[in-house]
Amino acid sequence: MKTPTPKIIDWSLGALTLIYLFCGITGILRSKKWSEKREEHPAWRYYLRLIPQLIPVVGIGWLLFIVPTLKDNSSTMMDAFGLFPAAMILLVIMFVTGLVLPIMRVYYRVRLSRK
Repeated sequence: MKTPTPKIIDWSLGALTLIYLFCGITGILRSKKWSEKREEHPAWRYYLRLIPQLIPVVGIGWLLFIVPTLKDNSSTMMDAFGLFPAAMILLVIMFVTGLVLPIMRVYYRVRLSRK
């Protein structure tokens, strides 16, 4: 008996979601240590290192919040979640962790500089 392709895709996306969630939570929990390790770096270099983490946030934010409001676009977020729930959950996890991680790193940078 052959496994249906949609089921394989959903299981694969579920595995990717769990991996991304684990890595994101680990990064968030270690963000203070990450900031302390780079305390001696100049501010421009420190903040420049955060840009690659923000690229997916901008892309996914555009996809989740801007595209549904474009003119002549009849699809909504609920349509996307209904058609591709595993993919949309992965995108939401990527967006949230990609947003929280740089925020925590900036928070610890500012907090360390005030000591």
